Amino acid sequence: MSKSKKSGKKVLTVLITLAVIVAVFTAVLAYNFCAGPPDTDIFKNPSSSQPQTIPATEQSDTQVTEPVSDVNQTNPTVDNDNVTSEYVIEYDADGNEYYNYTSIPVSFDNMREINSDLYAWIYIPGTQVDYPIAQASEQDDSFYLTHDIYKNYSIYGTIYTEKCNSKDFSDPNTLIYGHEMLNGSMFQNLHYYEDAEYFNKNPYFYIFTEDRVLTYEIFSAFQYDDRHIMYAFDFTQPNEYQSFLNEAMNPQSSIANVRDGVEVTTDDKIVTLSTCDGSNSENRYLVCGVLVSDQKV
Repeated sequence: MSKSKKSGKKVLTVLITLAVIVAVFTAVLAYNFCAGPPDTDIFKNPSSSQPQTIPATEQSDTQVTEPVSDVNQTNPTVDNDNVTSEYVIEYDADGNEYYNYTSIPVSFDNMREINSDLYAWIYIPGTQVDYPIAQASEQDDSFYLTHDIYKNYSIYGTIYTEKCNSKDFSDPNTLIYGHEMLNGSMFQNLHYYEDAEYFNKNPYFYIFTEDRVLTYEIFSAFQYDDRHIMYAFDFTQPNEYQSFLNEAMNPQSSIANVRDGVEVTTDDKIVTLSTCDGSNSENRYLVCGVLVSDQKV
């Protein structure tokens, strides 16, 4: 074979290799920046889960009522015309505001129409975390790691719990999973709590079920290893539950914040939010909240 033919083959090989590298790099960019999260707005009562700030002079005695139009124009079988969201903005002892809801700001009828596995909603003020929560009824626990709210394959997945947790949040610890997406969607914004100032000023998140509003106070946020927490600890045993609380209240991590003055015991119900740590695939980032209000509405 002539030298020119050999040289030509080498050039072709290099070009093919470069094309593959460019394709992979483009796919990575698309994964992190281009594709959008699943459209969950059809479930929401517009503007209802994002309370407007009430001036301090009106705190605790101002009722906000927001009328809602039909939130699902594509599905005429679901009527949301008369749905309203009502809440009162109040303030804790440290001056941090929290929302006292007197109605559910989510249409569970719409959720059931789309997917019966959707059973609750999580909202963290000041973040993009405003999503339905799923639990696979027929598939394995990891189904929603790679599927959206419509059960279609999606790199974004869905915010979800596993079958080891009940759907009424009565377990000692309910573990909720969500991806860390570089476009800020799903559970990426949990990393806001790495900043001490943000952690101190944003202590609450909310979970809505069909007739209850659950308010959680975030007491710890920290980097952890990738063990399966629900298998590593038997939370029905007070000593093992306490062992996890000890780790959460005294994290062995340089990336950690713990709220002063919040006491959490094995008599409490907590929710642990779990997402990836982009800097280390063997770590997870956890945000732990203790139930401070369970209001039936």
